[in-house]
Amino acid sequence: MKLFRIRLATPASVAEDAAASLAELGCSGVHVAEGDPAVLEAHFQKDVAAEAGAVATAWGGKVSGAEWVEEPDWTEAWKKKAPPLVIGGWCVYPSHEKPREGMRNLKVDAGMAFGSGDHATTRLMMLEMEEMAKARPLGRVLDLGTGSGILAMAAIQLGATEVVAADIDRKALDEARKNVKENGIERVHFVEGSLAKCHGRFDSIIANVTTEVHLKRSGEYPKKLSAGGRLRIGGIRAEESDSVAQVTGTVLARAGENWTILKYPGEETHAAPPPMQNGVAKPAPGVRRSEDPPTLLPGQMKASDFADVAPAPPPRTVDRRRGAFDYFELNVSNLEESRNFYGRLLPRFGFERGESGDGWMSFTHGEFSVSLRQAEEPYRSSGFHRKNVGINHVAFAAPSKEAVDVLHEWLIWEGITVLYGGPMEEGTIEAPHYAVYFEDPDRLKLGYVYRP
Repeated sequence: MKLFRIRLATPASVAEDAAASLAELGCSGVHVAEGDPAVLEAHFQKDVAAEAGAVATAWGGKVSGAEWVEEPDWTEAWKKKAPPLVIGGWCVYPSHEKPREGMRNLKVDAGMAFGSGDHATTRLMMLEMEEMAKARPLGRVLDLGTGSGILAMAAIQLGATEVVAADIDRKALDEARKNVKENGIERVHFVEGSLAKCHGRFDSIIANVTTEVHLKRSGEYPKKLSAGGRLRIGGIRAEESDSVAQVTGTVLARAGENWTILKYPGEETHAAPPPMQNGVAKPAPGVRRSEDPPTLLPGQMKASDFADVAPAPPPRTVDRRRGAFDYFELNVSNLEESRNFYGRLLPRFGFERGESGDGWMSFTHGEFSVSLRQAEEPYRSSGFHRKNVGINHVAFAAPSKEAVDVLHEWLIWEGITVLYGGPMEEGTIEAPHYAVYFEDPDRLKLGYVYRP
């Protein structure tokens, strides 16, 4: 098979940005040989010499090679260029190598998504996360700009109770999902989008992205942290560190290889390190999950009580009435994101995890169930609008006015969009009701309604 091979030589300080620009031209990955200058190599199915020249110029480099080559097995040969990397207590190894005994092992092949461990910013962040976990448990973690998913997987190995891995690049998320599955990692949920789409609060935020993103999103980071939460922002060159720290209100946490990681000052580190087993930290028992609601009614389930790793026991038997609803099914644009949303919401209404399969999952309440199904590709972009012909909204029954108010408090705390300003009195004098309305990730209107 003939492929068009591009080689660029760029200053080491901008190699990551140049690699990202090459990826945008449509290659299947960029190999970066570190040095100064760094040498970037990528393969394309078309002649992109002119575009690659523009990339090189933009990042102060030059094209050192542009030619058609016969590369029948270039992907496998390219992967085998990457040796195993030892980063703190980890061994990050490609698929042709073997894991190392006594270490936290992560199998990650170099690919289009950033984060195979060969870049200084990834290594620095992993070392910093290791120190964070020694000080106190990571809790619920947000991995912003997850790329290959390497930091999300590392967080789970360090004892995180849950990781939300977010990225705006769908191809990167596909690769991250593959890596998480191949490494047998659980409790990682994926969100396609930026910080605004990551619902709830987090005990730890790991953001190894660009300086531009940090400057743009710095005001949003505190709003996403739980009380006493910790922030680490990386991908910041040493020469930019002081100016970024000034804008974001952070201080230096770690530096190396001309890169820095920043954090909020004044962190508490009094908690004991998480328990270890076979070199991997386990979640400490009784650790409060940051998505637990601030108030619970008697008998309500906490989100942390909701098991997501195995099907729930058989549903409770209820009387079936003629004409009663049996189930309803929602087509969703992003199953991972909707599972994360409904997995936190529905347990508050007494639902349990039901059956699941390829591209679908369900929640049960007695013999009634709510199913989520991944919409097929041609239909995802059309979106939902409740003013179109069809369903307008879905409402769940509340046991009391207090329950409606408690849910409203939880919705605000989780950052979920609440409609009409909050709970309201509705209906007639003869049939009053009290309700709060809100939106799911696809903007489907949902309600929680109390009828005396």
